Amino acid sequence: MPSQTTRRPVLLGLAASATLTALVIIGSRNLEHYDPALFGYTVASIVAFGAIVFRYALWLGRPDRRKLGRRPAGVAAICKASQNRGSAPRCGQTFAGSAP
Repeated sequence: MPSQTTRRPVLLGLAASATLTALVIIGSRNLEHYDPALFGYTVASIVAFGAIVFRYALWLGRPDRRKLGRRPAGVAAICKASQNRGSAPRCGQTFAGSAP
């Protein structure tokens, strides 16, 4: 039984996979115009998409990510704090040090 912290990401991953499956069926006109040789690739793509949505939802559910999501200015505050310390490159600047 999944814990409370993984239940929502699992449901989101399954919903994403089901949606993509429905879109494949709709897009191929009820599998009428579907090449059976591509079945394995389709299944792999659907599973991979569900896994990516699961991992992203799990990542977004972490406490520090939720805090940044509730406070959009949080990202700007982190950038400003890193500028004051001089420990990180300025926001909007690449790691090579040149402006984008």
